[in-house]
Amino acid sequence: MIDSYNFDNLKKVHLIGIGGSSMNGIAEILLNYDIKVSGSDRGESDNTRRLSKLGAEVFIGHSKENLAPDCDLVIYTVAVPKDNPELVAASALGIPVIERGKFLGYVVSRHPSSLAVAGTHGKTTTTSMIAAILIEAKKDPCVHMGGFFPLIGGSVRASKSDYLVTEACEYHRNMLNLNPFAGIILNVEEEHTDYYKGGLPEIIEAFSQFAGNINPSGFLVVCKDNACAIEASKGASCKVIEYSYNDPSAEYYASDVVYSKEGTSTYTLCRCGSKLGEIVLSVPGSHNVSNSVAAAAAAIEFGCSFTDIADGLKNFVCANRRFQCIGKYNGARLIDDYAHHPTEIKAAIKSAVSVLGDKHKLYAVFQAHTYTRAINFGDAFAEALKDADEIIVADIYAAREKDPGTVNAEMLAAKFRSFGLNASYKGGFEEIEDYLKSVVNPDDLVITLGAGNVNEVIRRIAE
Repeated sequence: MIDSYNFDNLKKVHLIGIGGSSMNGIAEILLNYDIKVSGSDRGESDNTRRLSKLGAEVFIGHSKENLAPDCDLVIYTVAVPKDNPELVAASALGIPVIERGKFLGYVVSRHPSSLAVAGTHGKTTTTSMIAAILIEAKKDPCVHMGGFFPLIGGSVRASKSDYLVTEACEYHRNMLNLNPFAGIILNVEEEHTDYYKGGLPEIIEAFSQFAGNINPSGFLVVCKDNACAIEASKGASCKVIEYSYNDPSAEYYASDVVYSKEGTSTYTLCRCGSKLGEIVLSVPGSHNVSNSVAAAAAAIEFGCSFTDIADGLKNFVCANRRFQCIGKYNGARLIDDYAHHPTEIKAAIKSAVSVLGDKHKLYAVFQAHTYTRAINFGDAFAEALKDADEIIVADIYAAREKDPGTVNAEMLAAKFRSFGLNASYKGGFEEIEDYLKSVVNPDDLVITLGAGNVNEVIRRIAE
């Protein structure tokens, strides 16, 4: 262990996997503390290009030559293998190393009023909603999240104030590195089965440990609509606050919910049976309403007024790749969504249907994220996609996995057809683009679904 996590003692830090969804945010926080930052990643991305413009020295590809001998600290992700040349070089040079999640835990500990948002899905959206409210309330929060949030111009907002809001990732139990003042559990479902070999019971136990790590003087906001989340909340020793989409037995809930064809959502925020006032969201979907109720509950516990909450949520715009409008082609709307779990996909499809006219078609371009999910969630994916008029299956995004040779996009398309769905495999991205160009009509909607690079399809055809 080292005692130089104090930013005042750090002069130069190197990040292996600097372009990652969390790592790029940590890099930006370090840069905002005037610390020299270098890092490497296997490929160029929007994140690496942005960090380069901010002053980080970014290397594409991993090499021991990337690591300066005078580096004070090396941060790496769990995806980095032990034989990574930069990790090996750090050991040889005697440079301290720390895993990303543990370092994030240190960052969180610097802020007395920290809030960690956990859940199988919805973390980025809820984190950004809370950030919007805290900024509106002049709390000057530090923000760390897994997606580009237009309001803060990135995935991080550096601040030395008491307030911090961050996502708490369940993969590899990274959330257990955090000891926040407060927390949120949005939902607990089966996910990351490549890591959680014990299935749902093991996942619930991990979230229960997260709840137990929250400061006893703080609070935990938990979704009453999710039985596994409620079970996990029993591990908390702090105050537990229940919220719901529309269950009046919860402390916080929504009533009189209305969705418009323009993609907005309006509802009345209620607390303990009393109506606090009207909330207007610029995004559709019951999942977004539910997330905003969680955000409002946490904000009220932090002392924000209803006006701050209503104004913050009214100005809220989804983080990139969360039901994001990319543009149009031949009058058809092009939407991109990061959804890669069946529950997320179902919510995204439901939102798309809600803004689509009855006479128009919904095309879903689906890319499974990892072979493990393709194998374990094949039937659930079919159920989630069933309301799309046509499903185009793109090649599986391997991410951290190697191809087992037992599943591919054509097999998934065949499985979907066995469920009676209109699904097909067209080939690579160019073939998918050509097909879409040949079939979409004005006022149709095309949605890309997946945490990989499937969004490139509509970005290239957007007019």
